[in-house]
Amino acid sequence: LKDKILDILEKLVEWKFVVKENGRLKPTRIGKRVSELYIDPLTAHNFIVELERAKEKKLTPLSFLQLISNTLEMRPLLNVRTGEFTELNEIIGLREEEFLQEIPEEWDLSFDDFLRSVKTALMFEDWINEATEDEILSKYNVTPGELYGRLQNGDWLLYALHEFALLLGKKELLRHIRKVRLRVKYGVKEELLPLVRLRGIGRVRARKLYNAGLKTLKDLREIPLESLTRLIGPKVAYNIKEQLGEKVEKPKEEKQKTLI
Repeated sequence: LKDKILDILEKLVEWKFVVKENGRLKPTRIGKRVSELYIDPLTAHNFIVELERAKEKKLTPLSFLQLISNTLEMRPLLNVRTGEFTELNEIIGLREEEFLQEIPEEWDLSFDDFLRSVKTALMFEDWINEATEDEILSKYNVTPGELYGRLQNGDWLLYALHEFALLLGKKELLRHIRKVRLRVKYGVKEELLPLVRLRGIGRVRARKLYNAGLKTLKDLREIPLESLTRLIGPKVAYNIKEQLGEKVEKPKEEKQKTLI
């Protein structure tokens, strides 16, 4: 047990999470943040290493989604079925430049976990490209309850990734990470982000508005209340106009009819 503790402490020193001062161990600034974020030190170390390499890569949402998927916190990862190996290997070959993490050789012990992390990341990617819960269930055998749990984990890990990028001075990455985090939260393509920030507007209503030509808050300000009401109903239309600072008449609530 003593040897294991000493090995762990040596790793923390090597990763610059703690320093030795006058025979005592003291947390560094980034080591303290690791503790505050309640992230496994190995996950934090991997995040930091890959963030340093990010400028060499073609950054896409998949870059960050695979990175957070291949963590202890995201386990168990999705299983790869026998028939999926070829397809996943083809995807890895086609999108090699997008992965922040170094791709292991197929004979390495870490390759299986990498493959499973890619499948998990592809599930997240489908989610942010507006796949439905039923589609996720059918394609990945992930139930809505499990999906919700993984989305919560993903949000936490993306927040931690953002904090490490901030501490490392990687300002050019912050915008990318924030955008991916919002898309994971709402399950939408980038074009819908301005709309889903409105209270009461989720991915379904946002897509309906966007497809009707209401793509920005400016569009929503300009459309008459009556037209908006016909599209999404009186209560939601009123709430949107109210959030945009417009003074509009509150819709009358219909009284429930009862049989006497």
